[in-house]
Amino acid sequence: MALWMSNMTSDFVTKEVFLNLKRSTLFKGLTENELKFILSNCKYECLPKRSIVWSSTKNEERFYVPLKGRIRIEAQNARSGRRITLCILKPGDGYYLTQLLTGQNPHFQAEALDTVEIASAPLEYWQTWLHIFPALHQSAARCAAERLYEMGELVQNVALYDTRTRLARLLLKYVDGDMNDEVDAFQNMAHEDIASLIGTVREVASRLINQLKRERIIATKQRRIHVIDSERLRLKAKPKTSEHKAVKMRH
Repeated sequence: MALWMSNMTSDFVTKEVFLNLKRSTLFKGLTENELKFILSNCKYECLPKRSIVWSSTKNEERFYVPLKGRIRIEAQNARSGRRITLCILKPGDGYYLTQLLTGQNPHFQAEALDTVEIASAPLEYWQTWLHIFPALHQSAARCAAERLYEMGELVQNVALYDTRTRLARLLLKYVDGDMNDEVDAFQNMAHEDIASLIGTVREVASRLINQLKRERIIATKQRRIHVIDSERLRLKAKPKTSEHKAVKMRH
C-alpha cells in the first residue's frame, strides 16, 4: 500500500488505519499532529493468527496497540490448562492500560485471533507521551475505568451465574442489537474461544451452543452466530431464582 504520511516509515499506517485510530477511544482526543508524532515513533509488526503477542514470560516493557485484527487477553491456570478471556482488543484499543498508567507489567497472555498488525513503543515513551499530551492521559484513564467495569462484570458472571446463563449473556452482549463493532469482535470464533469467554471448556460450550440451535434460538453460518429468537435468549440470560437471590444478597 502507498504511504500517505511523509514522516512514516511503515506501510502499516494507511489513511484508513489512521482515521480508525483517530476515532478510537484511546486516541480520539489527540490532534492529528499529536497522533502522527506517536505513530512515527512506533515499531510495527504483522503476526499470524494464534501468535502470542505478549506473555508474562517476556521481559519486554512495551505497550501494544492493534491496528488490524483482534487480540485476546487471557489468564490461564498452568496446572489445569483452564483459561479465561479477560477482554478482546479491537483496532485502537490499548493492550494493558494499567501497565501504561502505573508501569506494572501484566501477568496475562495476549493471543492473535486473526492475522494482526500491531504498533508498539517502549513503555517509557508512552509514559512521556501521557505527560506531554493531556488528552492521551485522560483517554487512557477513561479506557482503564471502562476495562475495570468489564472485569467486574466478568467476575460477577463467572461467580454468580451458571454456564448456560453466562453463554446467553455473552451472546446478547456481542450479537444482539445495533452493535456492529461487537459483532465483528465475535465472528469466526471457534467453540474453544467462546468457552474461554465464559470460563468453561470447549465441550461444554459446544453442547450449549448446539442446544440453542436445536431450540431455534440461534443459528450458525460460516462460523458466525445469528440470533433467531432474541426474546427467548433474553429469558435464558436471566439468572435462575437461586442465582438472583445470591446476586441481591451481595448488593
